[in-house]
Amino acid sequence: MPSFEDLSDEDKEDLKDEYVDILITDEQIDQVMRNLHTDNGLKIHDEKLSLRYEMQSNELIYESNSDKSIIATLNDFTVSTDEFFEVAVERIGTQYATDLAKIEFLFGSEYFEEAYGSNRDVFRNSSEL
Repeated sequence: MPSFEDLSDEDKEDLKDEYVDILITDEQIDQVMRNLHTDNGLKIHDEKLSLRYEMQSNELIYESNSDKSIIATLNDFTVSTDEFFEVAVERIGTQYATDLAKIEFLFGSEYFEEAYGSNRDVFRNSSEL
């Protein structure tokens, strides 16, 4: 095996990429993102969108807001529904639209009651189901 000094620049770059891949896992990225969200006071003001986040992170970040034009806040920074929609259309619209439609369909269907009972407030639903 060659010494580090004998490696070509390309070999060093490959080695660096491999090392970074070993160090950075999905779990580490998720933890860093959760820490950033917590440290910066992320609040999502749309119940269905916050439910999507909370299902992935197991953290409650929903906060009601009377201003329906604001979908999320991060300290003093706000995200309007129009800004969110613009980004969603450009980058991730299909995924979020599909996920939100699935959630809407589930809450409105008879399958929800069969699986979870009649209380559709998932944050207060304490049924055994």
